[in-house]
Amino acid sequence: MIQSSHSRSGHWIFKLDGTLMASRNDPVSQAQSWIENQKPICNDEAYMGKQRTLFVLGLGCGYHVLALLRKCSRAQIVVIEARNETLEWVFNHVERSWESRVTMIVGEEPHRYFDTSKAKLLLRNPYCVLPYAPAMRKEERFYSEWQQYLLARDGKSLEAQMKLLDPLGITRIGEEKSELLSIKDLKFKMEDSQSKIWNLLSEMIQ
Repeated sequence: MIQSSHSRSGHWIFKLDGTLMASRNDPVSQAQSWIENQKPICNDEAYMGKQRTLFVLGLGCGYHVLALLRKCSRAQIVVIEARNETLEWVFNHVERSWESRVTMIVGEEPHRYFDTSKAKLLLRNPYCVLPYAPAMRKEERFYSEWQQYLLARDGKSLEAQMKLLDPLGITRIGEEKSELLSIKDLKFKMEDSQSKIWNLLSEMIQ
């Protein structure tokens, strides 16, 4: 259940089943602080100068997404949200002009969503995962599943992503069935390969 109110700064905010989804004082300042804390991702011009996909885990009241759009104008932004009612609230109370600039994934399971060729394109560019804490706390299971998938922190997710990024099939080297190799083995096999594999591995070991 959503309960709408105004922050002390006059901006719309809401509680979701009793959990406040943005600052009761100033959600715009909170959003700016969230951006500044995403180091070095959003504050490195050289890093963001290349085409990137930014996965935001949680829409909240939407102010952090607006701040991200202003800060990272060249990036492709994908917002993953657990509840459709949150998206409707943001469109009605905060902003919807950015609708065409943001890819919204609402209520989908990651393995099912990325089972289409169109969705797989989102993972072809280097990407980063930016969690929004209030949403993560409220829907921990949903966002943890997405985080594990995108960062390949479990075997199933790693294998799925390696298949997406690996045209040579290194997950099948030496075996007819698909078996995961160690990072040391991957380094040996992929010394001359594209950097996308290393982007994935760097996410894994952070």
